[in-house]
Amino acid sequence: MIANNEDDFDIRAKCIEKCKDMLDTIDKITEVNFKQVEGKKEIYYVSELNLNGHIMKIYVYNDGADYSVDGQDGPMFEMAAYNTEDDLINSFISKLESTVKSLL
Repeated sequence: MIANNEDDFDIRAKCIEKCKDMLDTIDKITEVNFKQVEGKKEIYYVSELNLNGHIMKIYVYNDGADYSVDGQDGPMFEMAAYNTEDDLINSFISKLESTVKSLL
């Protein structure tokens, strides 16, 4: 099961798909997998990438997404700060892409 309800499924599924699509365009990244994690408050998804020795973790939640590099948290993208799911996802993907490229 990917989400707690239908709306959660949409944002998580869209965000994961867009992450994979963007990362697939980067030659040095060969495989991207997200695993489901049952947290204390919600089910979320995480993917771990090794980027030139830097460990990036990408997190997708029912109301947003974020990432960390070498244990340092990156910016948090939460639905409350955006008008639409697409706005949130597009902002997240843009920032994620620039961070990934800066590490390669």
